[in-house]
Amino acid sequence: MYGYSAPYCQSSSLTVNSANAVTLAGCTELGYRCNDKVVQINSTNEAIPANCTHYLYNVTVDRDIKGPLGIPGMTEVSDFNINGTLATGSAKEFNAVFYSSNITSLDLPDLENVTSSFRIDHASLLTSLNVPKLKDVGETLHIDLSSGRPGESAINLSFPSLSHAHDIWLGGNIDA
Repeated sequence: MYGYSAPYCQSSSLTVNSANAVTLAGCTELGYRCNDKVVQINSTNEAIPANCTHYLYNVTVDRDIKGPLGIPGMTEVSDFNINGTLATGSAKEFNAVFYSSNITSLDLPDLENVTSSFRIDHASLLTSLNVPKLKDVGETLHIDLSSGRPGESAINLSFPSLSHAHDIWLGGNIDA
């Protein structure tokens, strides 16, 4: 058998918070699908078998996180999502009420490829986004920092390495 099977890396969706960010970033880098089983293989220590392909996760930032979040070591994912919280009793439709996420900064220093969507919604407290190596977003780069609250700090967005995104949607208090 190749690699090992880490129980926290078995789901196709990973929910990241400050306590597990490094561990789950490791899942995204070491995760391979071999004969329909997800295993962790360190390609610097062992060869990747021919029947194994890199496994891409859907990564969501925990809605209860407060403050800054850094996820070093994560270079490629299927989806990356930050979203506020749906208000209790609010209908899940276009006019639903969301509370803003409490994340204040996001540092993804190694992220290069998102095969589907990179999405930040209802994150009006976000004042810093660092994705210096992000080159490709296969589908949508969607950043909505709208809050409806005057006086929120504006954010400067920079994607210095971005060469492709199928769709780009930006909204909210963006300075540059």
